[in-house]
Amino acid sequence: MESLETFHQHRRVIEAFTRHSLAAIPTQLGRISYVASLRDPATGLYRHLDLEAAYPLGSVQDAIAYCHRELFDRVLELPLDEQEKDLRRFFEGMSGSPEQSARRWLSEESYRPLVPPGEPTYLSDLFQSNLRVVLRLIVGYPPSASPTL
Repeated sequence: MESLETFHQHRRVIEAFTRHSLAAIPTQLGRISYVASLRDPATGLYRHLDLEAAYPLGSVQDAIAYCHRELFDRVLELPLDEQEKDLRRFFEGMSGSPEQSARRWLSEESYRPLVPPGEPTYLSDLFQSNLRVVLRLIVGYPPSASPTL
């Protein structure tokens, strides 16, 4: 019974997180960026104070990690032109132009932390390669160009 209760607990956390945190973010890359920002790079733990106040820490960790992997898969499933539109919309919500944001993301490789921990190397490489192509398109570089940043 304990595993069934754990399953239901995780489901409740995922539903609360999706409804209260992710639903307000209009883009897939915005959502994955938000979830990745909850992960402490030093410890590897996701932190969400509201969820931690209402649910056991283990359930919060598992639920957010699950959401991170699901969002990662959804972005990978998008065709490149849809990824470009989604990333442009995401950048439009930031200060500066989408081109400036894309240039910054390229130079700082800001897309790297978006990959959930434990993903196979080939999926991580595909995700990062796709984002580099999309970022170059937004900046105005040909996709195969090696820009000097």
